[in-house]
Amino acid sequence: NLILVAFYPYTSELHTDVCIDGDVHNINENNDDVCQIREINPTGGQGGPVEITQIKPQFSDDERGVTPQYIIRAANSGSGRVFRIGAIEQVASSVPFNENVWDIVYIEAELSGEPMTCEPMEIDLSKPESYARCSAGPIPVDTNPYTTPLVVRASYGYQESLSKSIRITKSSLELH
Repeated sequence: NLILVAFYPYTSELHTDVCIDGDVHNINENNDDVCQIREINPTGGQGGPVEITQIKPQFSDDERGVTPQYIIRAANSGSGRVFRIGAIEQVASSVPFNENVWDIVYIEAELSGEPMTCEPMEIDLSKPESYARCSAGPIPVDTNPYTTPLVVRASYGYQESLSKSIRITKSSLELH
């Protein structure tokens, strides 16, 4: 058997539109909503083996205004193994290592082109309950609903293996 193992860094990106609404408690009944705040469960087409599988809005309000937050979940939809971005030399080496690097994905997000704060910044795909909460800066409570772009990036290393059975036979040809 001939086995080829490839290790490479990768970033998957998801671009979607989300609804922003300062009226999180639906107090303004006369508000003609141009959009609805809803959960997004994207499927396919994100350009890599790790996909964002859920974007769940959770808006909170306080004296500063309304803070848009999103719970981000991801999954490995490929046939290879995910490892922490930057750990390629560890996982590609034959030297044993103790650090947990497998199944770790680094999450970043932008709302309306502005960076969001994601906590934790790394999620463990081996734990189904693992997620990142990405928060934007507060908006005024009297903000009318509008649609804006949300970009979520998942950065990681990836290991893929390919094996092929080959048969080597002695040739009966003589070279002169």
